[in-house]
Amino acid sequence: MPPVEGDAEDARLEQSEEDQQWGLHVGDVVQIVQGRSKQLTYALYCGRGRAIHVWSPSRRNFRVRVDSLRGLKLSGYKAASCTRELDEFFHDLLNIDPVKPVEVVRRAKTVLHATAASRVSSLSLVLFARYGGDTIFTLFQLLKEAYVLAFDDSIFGISCDEHQESPEANESHLDLPVHPTKPDAEANNQVVARSIKTFFGSVGDLLMSEWLGNSLSDYFQDSRVRSNWYSIHVPSTILAPLFVQYDHQQAIFRVQFARTLAHRLAADRMECAICWMDFTPLKVMLLKCHHYMCDPCLRLLPRRECPWCRGSIRHAQPVSELVKRAALRLLTQSMQLKNKSPVPLLEETDLDQEPQNHDDDPADNN
Repeated sequence: MPPVEGDAEDARLEQSEEDQQWGLHVGDVVQIVQGRSKQLTYALYCGRGRAIHVWSPSRRNFRVRVDSLRGLKLSGYKAASCTRELDEFFHDLLNIDPVKPVEVVRRAKTVLHATAASRVSSLSLVLFARYGGDTIFTLFQLLKEAYVLAFDDSIFGISCDEHQESPEANESHLDLPVHPTKPDAEANNQVVARSIKTFFGSVGDLLMSEWLGNSLSDYFQDSRVRSNWYSIHVPSTILAPLFVQYDHQQAIFRVQFARTLAHRLAADRMECAICWMDFTPLKVMLLKCHHYMCDPCLRLLPRRECPWCRGSIRHAQPVSELVKRAALRLLTQSMQLKNKSPVPLLEETDLDQEPQNHDDDPADNN
């Protein structure tokens, strides 16, 4: 992308000494990782050691939050520049190039270029400001449509996925669903469905971030854009784990919830969440609450309570070899899951090298 490189070179010449101490340039995309939880968010570097990393969907009171990198570091965050990776990836995937660095910050601070429905998260802000146009929002809309269809199918049993290519995905006979639905709970499910769809902003940000991280990791091992399935661990308070795929040839997303025990085992990479041992040679015990662990860990529990939901362990049954073989098949073939970090290995910004005379108080800009 020669024009982009030329613009980036001009932007570097205009950087202040303080900006260069951080190793960032105005308009750069910064990937922020929160300490032990490893939760991801994205930000835009706007100069003077500050980054824009959140925006409000309110039409009446639109604001972007600008925090200092030093303040984020003191709060337990780590930052890594991922500008080059994102630019190359989106150029190859969607044939879109970033706008000029100065334009990036201006777009991030204005509400005029985006509808309120699109202003849902830090990631959508970053993609909107960095690449402009409606292409990024179209990508979010495609993900939302696939998510809603998969959610309806999971909760109400509606067959909505017309693009299913993985025969193992519908093997519901292997075991019980993750969250079995009772016949008398239909009204409650409708309320849950409305809530999930209403708050797609946060869920969509999680799905897009995890899919983007996995895709980037694959992309920089092999520069070909591929349509792989990726395991996304949604917090248990929201939904069950799911899988996301973007078919770049048909330009559609596909979402599948981990409806069977085999899917869940594959999503956990066939490893015990307590001792991290491989489930393949071990006896796997399924509890009444639908959580599972290896038999040695179950025997070593200090109390007869599930370590995840605190439910009383009154009964546990071994997982059949049929289910384990199905999980291995999903893990190694159909879902193409790989034993690796879900985010690309980016060069971490040295937040210990703090600029002089730096104001670290958060500020809000209109």
